Order: sequence, then structure tokens, then C-alpha cells
Amino acid sequence: MTEEELLQCVDEMVEVWGDILVPIYTDKEFRDGVAFLLGTGFLAEYREEIFLVTAQHVIKDHSDKLLVIGIGDTSVPLSKMPFFASKENDLAVSRLEKEWADEAGVGKVKAIPLEDKKEGYISEGRYFLMGFPGKKNTLNKRIGKDTKNIHGTSFVSKIESPQSKTHIDCPVAFEFDKNSAINTDGQKTNPPSFSGNSGGPILQLMGKDINRDHKTIGCRLSGIFTGWHQNEKEAIAARPEALLELICRSVT
Repeated sequence: MTEEELLQCVDEMVEVWGDILVPIYTDKEFRDGVAFLLGTGFLAEYREEIFLVTAQHVIKDHSDKLLVIGIGDTSVPLSKMPFFASKENDLAVSRLEKEWADEAGVGKVKAIPLEDKKEGYISEGRYFLMGFPGKKNTLNKRIGKDTKNIHGTSFVSKIESPQSKTHIDCPVAFEFDKNSAINTDGQKTNPPSFSGNSGGPILQLMGKDINRDHKTIGCRLSGIFTGWHQNEKEAIAARPEALLELICRSVT
């Protein structure tokens, strides 16, 4: 595919998978009744169970405060939701049990399937982060209104051995130079800050030829965003394998 086609595919996949994203707020008011956005979470499916995934640093300093998230159109308090965390990989997960979902008024949700390895697909050489830029998303508790703006940031190069000095074990990185960022139309752009994106999923764009003239596009999880190192131009992420290990530990 051409560069233009790849960028269009990323936009389409952000639209397709945007429903798995969960903005995570603290109930402590920021100003004028508006809650403070802590970061991004997402819903993942493993062995027919649904898990809320985010970065551990997003929630660690707010364990004694009431957290509020938005699942679909429902604002849900997390004060009684237990998180299982990995400090070494900066990950936190919580299983969304059916009883909790029913009580919270959360219906059927969309989640990224962690066991889907996309057999028969090949990489299109493009990755993208989905998240909620902090200054573009709000939750006003007084009037029960929230604003959701999802931003997708695409990366070309995956770095197995990052140069950045990171706070997590065995990270993976994705090259990103803000000064050379372009939008879907190929024009130079100034992307929003990564603030608010911590805990968001980084997906890999995958393609499968159906026939000579048609290709189907899919995605699989390639990382969980934990921070951007500007000098090294590296977006750092925890590996999917670390997430699977944490999930398995959390349910045993």
C-alpha cells in the first residue's frame, strides 16, 4: 500500500477500535466541577473474559480516591474495583466481572482479543497508538456530561532494544519525531501532547490478501503506552507478553 493508503487505514482502524478505549478520571475535582483526566485504559478479551488495562502509574497515586471511568456512554466509579498491578512493567489490570457490569449498568462491550494472532496476515509496517489527549477530553460531574476525543498517532519503526532509560523491564519502543509528524493528508502537523495517552493500546496494522484486487485489514496488540522520551524520539511501551502474564497471575 502507498503511504496515503496506510494513513487512511490507520484512521479507519482508529474508528473501528475506538470503542475499546476507556478514559480514566479521578473523582477529585480539577476546577469548576470538571474531573481530572489521569490517562487512558482499554478493554481486552482473554479466554472469554474482559479486562480493563491501563498503565500502573495512571492509577497508583489515586488508590485512596474515587476513580471514574467512561465505558461507552456510562460513567462508572472504580472505588471498589480491585486492580492487579505490575510495577516492573507499569501495568494494571482489572477483570470486569458480569455482576459488577450489571450493577454498574454496563452492557455488552467491545474488546481487543489478545488470543487472536492474526494467522495468515502480514504486517503492513505501521503501528498506531490510540488515546485521549488530556486537554481535549473532559468529564463534568455536575451536569453529567463528558467530552471524548480520541487521537491516533502512527509509528513506522518498532524498536526492540530502546535507547531510552526507561522505568520498566524489557520495554519495546516505537520511533516518533514530533517535528516531522504529518496528518492523514500528508501535511505537516503539530500533534497533541501525549499527556492523557498513558495506558493506551498500540496496535499493529495487519493485512491479508483475499484476491489480487482486495485485501482485508486487521490489528493486533503490539504494546501498552507508558511514556514518550523526546530526546531519543521513542514512544515506550510494555510488551503484550507482559500483559498476558499479568492477566494470568491475576486470575489464579
